[in-house]
Amino acid sequence: MPRRATLFLAIALATATTAAIAQDQSWNDLRKASSALYMKRDLDGAIALEKKALALAEKDSPRDPRILKDLGAMGSLYALQHKYDAAIPVYERAIALNDAGVADPRLKIVLNDLAAAYRAVGREADAKKAQARAAAL
Repeated sequence: MPRRATLFLAIALATATTAAIAQDQSWNDLRKASSALYMKRDLDGAIALEKKALALAEKDSPRDPRILKDLGAMGSLYALQHKYDAAIPVYERAIALNDAGVADPRLKIVLNDLAAAYRAVGREADAKKAQARAAAL
């Protein structure tokens, strides 16, 4: 490979790596800020930051494992506010991503949280299915 091409490739890779690190740092910063708002009981603010973090993760790839972290956190924040109708589709999306091959070691927790949300809205049959799946893990 000619020297110029090698130099250009090295610069391009360095730039791409720097951008990826900056984006990941920004995602981490959003998650830390969300946690800080949660500790202050500003759940709406924490949800807003989780949505921003989710958008960053989705921008990289629709199968980015960070998406599952954002969805799990967002579902929990909705559930803490007793907004179960908002929490359920968020948990279901996290589980669907996991089933599509984006593995999350916290799947059991998400399934149990989903079961609790189902119970809160009177969907006992669905709650039992989610809980049975969690118990099988």
